[in-house]
Amino acid sequence: MNHRIDAEISPASLEKIVQAILVIKTEMPFLIKLDEKEQKSLVRMDDGRLPFVEKSFDLGGRHPVIEPGPGIIEAGKKDLALFTNLTSVKTDLEQLFEMVTD
Repeated sequence: MNHRIDAEISPASLEKIVQAILVIKTEMPFLIKLDEKEQKSLVRMDDGRLPFVEKSFDLGGRHPVIEPGPGIIEAGKKDLALFTNLTSVKTDLEQLFEMVTD
């Protein structure tokens, strides 16, 4: 078997890593942990639903007849931007997690 990694994490480096994770959590105070029942009860947006959501906001914003109500389109666009940003963060964290796990 090849010994591919020969490394250590110093106490000072570990403290910096833990602090960096704390900064990430601090910068996203809106994050919550859902229990299994809550997770199953929610409709989630994913890459498959993203085109429909984007088209819905576009059409709802351009056609007052189908506009769902005051502030809904703006709030939805804000949520969509958050989804996009969190997806980017999630991808980076998943890659990091895979590297740590490997």
